[in-house]
Amino acid sequence: MNFWPEFLASSWGREFVAGGFGGIGGVITGYPLDTIRIWQQQSSKASSAFSILRNVVATEGPAALYKGMAAPLASVTFQNAMVFQIYAVLSQALDSSVSAADPPSHKAVALGGFGTGAFQSLILTPVQLVKIRLQLQNNSYTKLHQSDPYKGPVSVATSIFKTQGIKGMFRGLNITLLRDAPSHGFSTSTHMRICGRSFTLAAERVAKKA
Repeated sequence: MNFWPEFLASSWGREFVAGGFGGIGGVITGYPLDTIRIWQQQSSKASSAFSILRNVVATEGPAALYKGMAAPLASVTFQNAMVFQIYAVLSQALDSSVSAADPPSHKAVALGGFGTGAFQSLILTPVQLVKIRLQLQNNSYTKLHQSDPYKGPVSVATSIFKTQGIKGMFRGLNITLLRDAPSHGFSTSTHMRICGRSFTLAAERVAKKA
């Protein structure tokens, strides 16, 4: 009976809710542009983003810009919550020289970000695979190589499992790991250094005024 108040009062609960709403908002607002990018990269002709947008809307309607969005929407809340929580755990655990009561070191932040990016790749790879298959379903290349159209994310996943097994769902995992793990490590480390430097300068100014 007291589950939700206690859950929302915990750090895990707040991160889950905040990450969920933030992630859903990001997916909805950015998805049409992502669809246009995918079509532009797949097209054999050099087409502008605007011409692709106009063609997709004219032939399939505005809803086509959101094709395949169910997969990232279904996973983004869990993904963001897990990413925040895993980063918090790893950034504290990966440097034994710093006590749990102190802020994590630059080394721990970088390693925590690296590990978080690697974990995120395990979630993103199958989700992105399903999403892209649905986004490209009606383009000319896919029509030539696909006999039965997909009905949704479950249809895509079922088809991949039947033809390629579990390994098929993780096609592209290596390159996703190479992209996300180092970039997360670099971004978290850079963020901490900039924030730490800004805090130090602000403290020095306050000390001088005093």
